[in-house]
Amino acid sequence: DYDDSAVKCNIWNCFCKHSGFVSLLNIYENGEIGLLLENSYIVPNFILTFPDIKGDLELKASLLYKAKPTIDLYVLLFSKNKINLSNFNEQQSTLVKNKSYQFATLHQLMKNYRFTTTVIRTQPNSL
Repeated sequence: DYDDSAVKCNIWNCFCKHSGFVSLLNIYENGEIGLLLENSYIVPNFILTFPDIKGDLELKASLLYKAKPTIDLYVLLFSKNKINLSNFNEQQSTLVKNKSYQFATLHQLMKNYRFTTTVIRTQPNSL
């Protein structure tokens, strides 16, 4: 039997030799951007796992369009100091349209700070 409460997805295991702050954003296939983690302090030589296995946050995949695969891009930013991310919606909040489509802002942050990305593909059950 499949028990989906036993499945947790940990996307990021972040290791850094230096202290600083990490922030995680999700770019949905339709271009909306959500802020998952904002300016979380990381100490040198420590592995930050997101979401925390001990926490109650779980990432759940969903389809943007019924029966069509969906692609999400996750961007993890690293900075020595906190970054102003007030232009982005927090993932848990209702998306505010004027704050949802901020790719130009995110692109500028990616030019100014170190970052890494990963792509998550969600397939419908029928494929």
